[in-house]
Amino acid sequence: MSGSLGAQSATLPPPAVSSEEAAAMAQYWTLLAQGRFDESARTVATLISRYPRNTSALALLVETSIAHGGPVKALDAYEVWLGGRTIEEPGVLRRIARAYLYESGRQTQDSAARTEALLALVRDGDVAAAAALGGDPTDGRGQSGPAGAAAVDRLGAQMKAASGMKLREIQRLADTGNPRAAAALVEVLRDEWPENRAAAATALGKLGRAEDIVVLRPLLQDPHGAVRVQAAGALYRLGDTSGAPVLLELAASEHASMRLTAATFLASQPDENWKSLVRALASDPDPSIRLDAARLIAPHDPDLARSVLDNLSRDANAAIREEAALGLVETSRSDFGVLRRTLRTGNSIARVRAADRVLALTR
Repeated sequence: MSGSLGAQSATLPPPAVSSEEAAAMAQYWTLLAQGRFDESARTVATLISRYPRNTSALALLVETSIAHGGPVKALDAYEVWLGGRTIEEPGVLRRIARAYLYESGRQTQDSAARTEALLALVRDGDVAAAAALGGDPTDGRGQSGPAGAAAVDRLGAQMKAASGMKLREIQRLADTGNPRAAAALVEVLRDEWPENRAAAATALGKLGRAEDIVVLRPLLQDPHGAVRVQAAGALYRLGDTSGAPVLLELAASEHASMRLTAATFLASQPDENWKSLVRALASDPDPSIRLDAARLIAPHDPDLARSVLDNLSRDANAAIREEAALGLVETSRSDFGVLRRTLRTGNSIARVRAADRVLALTR
C-alpha cells in the first residue's frame, strides 16, 4: 500500500509554478515594461483562458486593462473574471482602486474629488500624491496619523488672520488630528461670534484632549444655546458628563432634528437607551433624518443601517440618493461588492470614497 501511494505522489507536479507558466507570465510583464500595451491587450485574454485560476494572470489582465483603457475597463475585466465567485481578490481590487484615485487626482473638472483622491493616496503612503497637493509628504496627514507641526501652525495662522466666521478654518484645524491645534482653538472659545465658539468647542472634543475639559465647562453657561449644546457634546465625548442634562433634554424633544443632534453627541457612549433612540430615528418620515441615523447605528447594527441606506439609495430626491450611496461606502466593513458597484455607478465623490475604502480595507 505504501509503495502504491509513493508511486502516485511521485507523479504529482512540483509545488512551484511550472516553467511554461512562469515564462508565459514573464512575456506579458515584458510587454507592459516596454509600453507595448496594445499588443498585450490583444492577447492577454488567451493567458487568462489558459490559466483561469492564476492570480498573476489576473493581475496582468488588470494592469493591461488599466494601461490600455483605464480603471473602468480594468474593473470590467475583473468582474468578468470574478463571474459567480463569492471570494474577491482584494490585492487586485486594490490596484483597480488606486487607478481610480490616480484618474480622479489627475482630472481638473471636479476640484473636490481631485483633492479627496490625492488625500486618499497620501494616506496610502503615495509620495507623488503628496507632492501634487503642494506639500511635504512628511508634513501633512500620512496613513492614519496626525498632521505635522508645520501644517498645524500654518492653519492656525490662517485662522487667526481670518475675520468674521471661521468655520472652515476651525474644521481644518480639527481635521489635522494633532493636539498642537488645541492652543489656537482654545483662543476661539472667547470669540465674539457664537458660531465660532460652538465650532471650536466641537473641534476640541474631536481632538480628544482631557485637559481641555476645564476650558469647555464654562461654555455650558454661554448665553447662546447652540454653544451650550456643542460644549456639552464635546465634554461628553471627552468623558465628562457635566453637560449630559443638556443633551438628555434634547434627546426628549418632540422634534426629530433635535433628537438626532442629541444622538450624535451621545454616540461616544452608546448604551441601550442611545441605540433605542437611534433605531427610532432610523424610521423617521424625514429621509435626511433616516440617513444620519443609519450612519450612527452602523457600527452597532450594520444590517439595519444597510437596509435603511439601501432603501434611501432609491429615494426620489437625487441628493438623498447620492448621500445614501456615500453612506453605504462609509459603513461597508468588508462588502467589496457594494464598493465595486459604487466605483461603477456613483458620482465622482462617491467613486473616490469607495476607492479610498477599498484601500483602507486592504492595508
